[in-house]
Amino acid sequence: MKKLSIYVIHSRKLNYKEEFYKPLLLSECANHNLILPLTEKYQEMYAKDLVDNSDVIITNLTDSTFSVFLETRWAIKAKKTILFLIKDKSKCSFLLKKYKKRSETYLNIVEEKDIINRFLNENMANLTSKDDSGVINLGSIS
Repeated sequence: MKKLSIYVIHSRKLNYKEEFYKPLLLSECANHNLILPLTEKYQEMYAKDLVDNSDVIITNLTDSTFSVFLETRWAIKAKKTILFLIKDKSKCSFLLKKYKKRSETYLNIVEEKDIINRFLNENMANLTSKDDSGVINLGSIS
C-alpha cells in the first residue's frame, strides 16, 4: 500500500501538541508520512510547497487564524482531499466560517482520532490509486 503524505494545518493558538498532534500520532496517520509544520523538521519549509506535495490535508479550524485560512485556500486551489476538524463550541475565523459547516466536530482526543481514522479509511482507495501524475487508475481490462 502506498504511503500518503498528510499535511496538517492549524493555528498556533491551539494547544496543538496535546490537542492535535497527539491524536494524529495515535491514528492511522502514523502509518504514513505525517507532516507536522511546527516540528523542527518542517518549520523552515515553505508551507505552500508542503501543501502542494501532500496527498491529504487535515485542517483544524479551532481558534483559526489568517495563516490557517491562507494554507486552506492553497489546499483547496490544489484540489487536495481535505478533512476539516473543529473542537466543539470553539471559535473559528470569520474567513473560514463556510468550512466550519463542513467540519467534523469533536469533544476530545479519542473522538478526534476516530474521525481521522474513519476519514482515512473512507478515502484510502481513492487516495492510493492516484499515481504521480495525478491520474486515477480505475482498473484494467483483461
